[in-house]
Amino acid sequence: MSDKTASIIVFGLALTLNASAAQAQDEDLQVVNPRGFANFSGLVAIPTGAFKEYVDGGLGLTGYLAIGFDRRSIVALRLDVQYIIYGSETQSEVVNVRNVDLGVDVTTTNDIWSVFVGPQFNLGAGRLRSYLNGGVGGSYFETRTSLRSSWENSDGEKEDLGGARDFYDTTIAWVIGGGFAYALNRERTLSVELAARYVFNGEVSYLRPGSIQEASDGSTFFTPIDSATNLVVVQLGLSATFF
Repeated sequence: MSDKTASIIVFGLALTLNASAAQAQDEDLQVVNPRGFANFSGLVAIPTGAFKEYVDGGLGLTGYLAIGFDRRSIVALRLDVQYIIYGSETQSEVVNVRNVDLGVDVTTTNDIWSVFVGPQFNLGAGRLRSYLNGGVGGSYFETRTSLRSSWENSDGEKEDLGGARDFYDTTIAWVIGGGFAYALNRERTLSVELAARYVFNGEVSYLRPGSIQEASDGSTFFTPIDSATNLVVVQLGLSATFF
């Protein structure tokens, strides 16, 4: 899927959702909408363009706060936080400490943290609400290795032995998308929400699963990948109003 095709699909989906919501209103358009919205969702990340050549996809969590400027909340300011894991691998190794062999689980994760702020345009005053949104912000790509004991302590838990960051990079990013929310009660205090958006991360240096290799002398080495890292995010979760 090319970047252009993916962005057209997301934008077309957003327009369709908004048109459908406009036709499906079951309440008077003069009803006062809630002014504040908070959302928490799970997500699926679908790489596009060059990014999909190196990464299969990812899972994660996202949430946002949106504050409306008018009594119908047609225009709102939205703040998004997004976390994606696009790779994780664990290897079990034995470490000799004072002639005692200790089992250690070595886990390497590849993830992306993103923050966006921008406008959201809401449509609808009934139980079905839809929106278009866009924003600008930044993304933080990180690969981190953590160590945990392979044995369990007296509480039945594996002990955290620490970890370190292997590599990271940052980039300016922006997003465009849309979605709809259907209220689960007449007061519209709780809704189920489905959305899709396109994230433009631009070119970044990053590692993928398998990038970190071990040399014959026991040392590790890696070669970062440099490519565009754009992706489509599809999310499903719950939204609540708070005033």
